Amino acid sequence: MSDNGRPAPSPVAVLANRIPPHNLEAERAVLGAALLDRESLATLVGGALRPADFYKDGHRRIFAAMLELAERGTPVDLVTLSEELKRQDALQDVGGVGALAGLVEEATAAVHTETYAAIVREKALARELISVSGALIGRIYEGREDVPALLADASSALTRLVARGGPAAGLGRAPLGLGLGEFLAGNYQAPDPYVEGLLTSEGSGWIAGEEKLGKSLYALHEGLCLALGEPVAGRFPVPERRAVLFIEEEDPPRRVWGRVRALLRGLDRDPDSPMTRADLDEWFRIAVWSGLSLDDPHQVERLDTELAAFPASVVYLDVLRKLTRRDLNKALEAGALLGVLDDLRRRRGVVFRLLHHFRKAQGFRVGRGSQEIGGSFALGAWGEASLFFEPVGRKQGAVRVDVQAKDGAPIPGFRLVLRAEGPRHAPEILTVTAEDLGEDTSADDQIEQAVATLPKTEALAGKPGVSVAALAAALKRSDKTVRRGLKRLQDAGRVEVTGQVSKGAALYGIVAQ
Repeated sequence: MSDNGRPAPSPVAVLANRIPPHNLEAERAVLGAALLDRESLATLVGGALRPADFYKDGHRRIFAAMLELAERGTPVDLVTLSEELKRQDALQDVGGVGALAGLVEEATAAVHTETYAAIVREKALARELISVSGALIGRIYEGREDVPALLADASSALTRLVARGGPAAGLGRAPLGLGLGEFLAGNYQAPDPYVEGLLTSEGSGWIAGEEKLGKSLYALHEGLCLALGEPVAGRFPVPERRAVLFIEEEDPPRRVWGRVRALLRGLDRDPDSPMTRADLDEWFRIAVWSGLSLDDPHQVERLDTELAAFPASVVYLDVLRKLTRRDLNKALEAGALLGVLDDLRRRRGVVFRLLHHFRKAQGFRVGRGSQEIGGSFALGAWGEASLFFEPVGRKQGAVRVDVQAKDGAPIPGFRLVLRAEGPRHAPEILTVTAEDLGEDTSADDQIEQAVATLPKTEALAGKPGVSVAALAAALKRSDKTVRRGLKRLQDAGRVEVTGQVSKGAALYGIVAQ
């Protein structure tokens, strides 16, 4: 009896009036990570996390739908999950598409998935322990069962809970690190060179630059050299033939057909030879205007199936803007797209060469390479081995190529020359050659753009213009580099001295056309 003479509430009643242990923030983090990263979902399934482990009913339904998609072999993302919940007539019950998108926005790095999943499961185990204990307490108070039977049931229930909560089944229980000596005892081989100096087996990256600089031609040439075992651009050896898959979504079949024939002749191969064609069928596959979209899980599965049947070493994707409708200026959407490629890369052991354009320049550009490709910073940070194309002055058929790679010694930039024989609109032979740059003229175009766009300084003699000091400050170049560039531009008739300021310092302007 209580102090006021009323019967004391039973322990079961007390437990029923309290909120069970749970952590909704950890539950959302787990679901968001599973939506962003396939490996995170695999970790959750492998760690025996169940829908019932989630406290919130909506979260249980979402995770159950994820598991159903995974069991069917369907990639799990916002689109497929929304469709599955809609099919189950449960989309609105979980908060709609907006709630699913919110999970992705709140998601943290995938490296924390196991930690958050461990929190979710430990809260679930605590709730189950409360439930088991409450049921036993109720049966004891009822007094209708003998103690040995209750003890046997209690032992069985607790053994089951211990098995679920023990180290063997515990998410996040494994040690985070290992001894440095053990790490050093590992055997981490250097990546295989695919194209010496340009591409390795760990070299996914970009072929990027301004439009109309021959990036597609070069990519086809590089792919053919890999498949045939020929040096790329006559300079960079291919130690071993590699299987190539080329996805062409920008140019129509007629144009690609003509280019490949001309490039083969440039490599001394006859495109009409049955022997050449049979050999290429074994090493090079091409899909032109196939409608591939990296946003569509079914199309990604189609690409995955192709890679399973034809285990290519390198996959070329031309061009990025034709393969996705995601907003690549947003890091989350760009990261999700790259995640699709990274998943294929890990599972199929392929290297991706992604063709992409530089952002539209307003005035002059001062960045280089990956800093200039269109879209979020996440894109530029992704590349392991990339090529960046820049025009060489106003000369047609020649571009400067800069190499950015995370492995190996830096490769100096080179001049890539495309030569055509035959009608200009349909050349019969195309050769691709790498040449030394000689004098570094990479800053000349930027200097010319700056002369045209920077504010003019009033002259003491002559007309207003732009000073060397202003150019050096704007371009973050030394005075010596700017003066050399201006001299070359003057010799080419593109820039002229317009006036002078104090101490005879020159001002520069663009030569009127």
